This record gives sequence, structure tokens and C-alpha cells, in this order.
Amino acid sequence: MKVKYIGREPTHRDRLYGSGVFWSGPGDVQEVGQEIAERMLKRHPDQYALVSGATDTGQKQAQEGEQPESGEEDGEGAEDLVIEIRGEFYPVRKLSRDVLAEYAEQRHGVKLDKRRSAQSLAAEIRRLETGG
Repeated sequence: MKVKYIGREPTHRDRLYGSGVFWSGPGDVQEVGQEIAERMLKRHPDQYALVSGATDTGQKQAQEGEQPESGEEDGEGAEDLVIEIRGEFYPVRKLSRDVLAEYAEQRHGVKLDKRRSAQSLAAEIRRLETGG
């Protein structure tokens, strides 16, 4: 079942129900087993919402260490880069401008202009990470 995280945390990993599913923030949609999803939706309607017809296999693949397939890229022709922030792994296409700018400054000592789009900042992070 497709479940959307609607809580307030910037990122969320299910530890209560044992699925280990990771959401990159409010509005992110992930596939969750039916039994677990039903319990989540029933017991925590303030945290989760059922979504029908939504897909987000790129996030699940990134979590599992797989590369996105063609057509699941961020639109720039480059496969999505997964970076580590505070012990958790995130695809750069899912991060906010603030998080991307903070990461670039801490990891690479580069100040990015947060007025630019998140997509532009993500492309700059990819360039910094790959040395390109």
C-alpha cells in the first residue's frame, strides 16, 4: 500500500511497526506492507495517510542501495546521488534547499546560494561529490 507521511518531522523512519520504511519528509510516499499500513493508518492518522495510485520507487531503491532506472531520474540526466546526513541516507533530489546548503558547507566548505532552486543546489552537490 502507498502511504504518505504527513507528520511534522523533516524525515521519518518507521521503527514502531518494524517495517524500517523511510520517508524523506512530509508529503513523501512509500510502499508499506498491507498489514503494517493498516495499523499505521488506524493508530496514527495524524502521521500517515493512504495514497492510491502514487509511486515513489526511486526513494525505495535509494534506501535499498539500488540505482534508479531510466525515467526515474531527477530530470537532469544523472542518476540520483544518495548522501549521508547525521547517520541517515537521503537522495539529494528529496532534500530541501536549507539541508542541501548546510550539507555543502559542512562537507565541502562551499556556501551555496539558498535562493537558487533545490534542483539547482542538488546538481551542485552532485558535482561536488563526484568531482565533476
